[in-house]
Amino acid sequence: MRQPKALGLIRISGPAAAAVVAKEEQEETLQRLAEAHGATIYLFIIELDVPGDLPIEQRKGLQDAIDAVRDGEVSIVLATEPSRVARSALELLLFAEIVERAGGVVCCDAHQVLGGQ
Repeated sequence: MRQPKALGLIRISGPAAAAVVAKEEQEETLQRLAEAHGATIYLFIIELDVPGDLPIEQRKGLQDAIDAVRDGEVSIVLATEPSRVARSALELLLFAEIVERAGGVVCCDAHQVLGGQ
């Protein structure tokens, strides 16, 4: 049985020096999260200095993640915590709903936000 393919969503805000550490920490956490879900990370999407309170349609990284699910490249979108996806619970749930309708699931840390079986 093939492992599901996952996308690691990384959003980094703050100074450039801290961004390198934050990126590495998020990548490591996402690798562990993928393993916990029996998945392999197929690609990472990195958003630098993108405010988490922007609507989904204004976030290229989120749009790219939706496209990757819709195109069948991945079935799981992973984030280290909900705030990496969105600052608003409404935007987080809206993103999760769009991903679910495209055939995927969104998992933040050890929790599945929406969708799947």
